[in-house]
Amino acid sequence: MILNKAQPGLRSSLARHHHAAKRITAVRPRAAAGASAGGKAPLLEMHVSNDTTVSVPISQQAVKQLQAAIAAVLQTFAAKQKAERPQRWPMMEWRFKSSDDPEASAGSEVEFFEVYCNPNGFSSAFEARTLLTLRTQGGVKVSSEAKLSALQADVENYLQQF
Repeated sequence: MILNKAQPGLRSSLARHHHAAKRITAVRPRAAAGASAGGKAPLLEMHVSNDTTVSVPISQQAVKQLQAAIAAVLQTFAAKQKAERPQRWPMMEWRFKSSDDPEASAGSEVEFFEVYCNPNGFSSAFEARTLLTLRTQGGVKVSSEAKLSALQADVENYLQQF
């Protein structure tokens, strides 16, 4: 995995400040350039904050499943808005494992990708945040929060490629 730096001197800054990770602009596999042309899965680019993007090579089928999970949690938020009494709502947990996906390329570095959203912790879908967890075969693990609405837009942008 390559960490593209937003500013010079980032490595020393990260060593001094734990929260400086927001300065990382992208996490990409080395073969990310031309991914769709080289037989690899296209990249799903997720904007997890104003200055951080995580790009994941993933199949169209897997992203459609993620889109369905997002639609389901949005329906949960709609039902929550209409509810007369507070209650516990089901959480969204979507998992992708490269070993379970026949479309995943043999050279893909992504081993595990998970998106989690708890609608009980947010008053509306506009405020909702998701927890993204990505693990590579080399052992690199990235966890970050992203707005549900931003993730939905990123998924739609990915699917427009097809």
